[in-house]
Amino acid sequence: MNKLILLLLFVLPPFALASPEALQAAGRLLQGVHTEEAPPLSPDDPAWARAPEARLKLYPQHSIAPGMEATSTLPVEVRILANAGQLAIRLTWRDASEDRVDAHATHRFADAAAVQFPVDTAAGLPYIGMGGPHQPVSLWFWRAGGKSERLAANGFGTLAPAPGPVPEVQALRTAEGWRLVLRGPLPGAADPLVLALAVWDGAEQGRDGRKHLSPWYAVRLPGLTPDMALYRRLAEEDRTTGNAERGRQLVAAHGCAGCHELPGSGANALAPSLLLAGGIHWPGYLRRSVADPSGFIVPGERYRLSEGVSLMPKETWVPESLEDLVAYLMTLR
Repeated sequence: MNKLILLLLFVLPPFALASPEALQAAGRLLQGVHTEEAPPLSPDDPAWARAPEARLKLYPQHSIAPGMEATSTLPVEVRILANAGQLAIRLTWRDASEDRVDAHATHRFADAAAVQFPVDTAAGLPYIGMGGPHQPVSLWFWRAGGKSERLAANGFGTLAPAPGPVPEVQALRTAEGWRLVLRGPLPGAADPLVLALAVWDGAEQGRDGRKHLSPWYAVRLPGLTPDMALYRRLAEEDRTTGNAERGRQLVAAHGCAGCHELPGSGANALAPSLLLAGGIHWPGYLRRSVADPSGFIVPGERYRLSEGVSLMPKETWVPESLEDLVAYLMTLR
């Protein structure tokens, strides 16, 4: 038996042996806490002290219009409690002004937040901005002064109401910003749960794509059956083996700054900005996007030659060069 274990250690990659630990070491894994009773809805319920606090960094979305001009990140504190049927997520973030829905001032926008869940991850993680045509997402959405909503999307601009229970919400305005709890039926029945966050600031004209957003995160949910196959897929999705400096040189040699905004290139509107590519995306998504640019086209008429054909030409990359490009893109954040 010991010989078999030693053989596996040499044959299998690390992510195949300890996928949850690999994701945790990479900062991709959040820790939920199991509760026998219903998770609390009140943002100040003492039960929240049982859940570890994760401080996540949300990035300004500026690759799709209307994007954000600012480049500063938004820290959001997250705590997660769940039982066999319900999930509750508490978000806390700074916001200097309280902006609520006002039907008499349509030129003003309200503060808002959303939790996004992929419907299926078998083909990899969906595009972080509302999924894609073959990779739908579901969302819990809250807007200050408005009602909570359950939404679905399969690409940017496709957001629509979804059937099913609407999440319960309770928001507390603090001296520094917002503390918000969203609670609803647990999406799926296995561990881990995959989710991403978005926050809109009404004072910054936040609406649609003009928001701060996180990358995808895996959430460990004790009390549920671990899906080790999903853990392994996510660990593979987070794999990087290339050399970032060689990737930077490839980017320069191929003239990528002629279309994409890159460090030192100045603004460019011909293709999505890559300034924050490594902060918002996982390596697997970037790998697929470079290898097959038309496989998923970021929404925007100027990004495509015709329907289903990306402006970015498809090239045949040797595996080492593709990995080097991904390694470089992951440094951009």
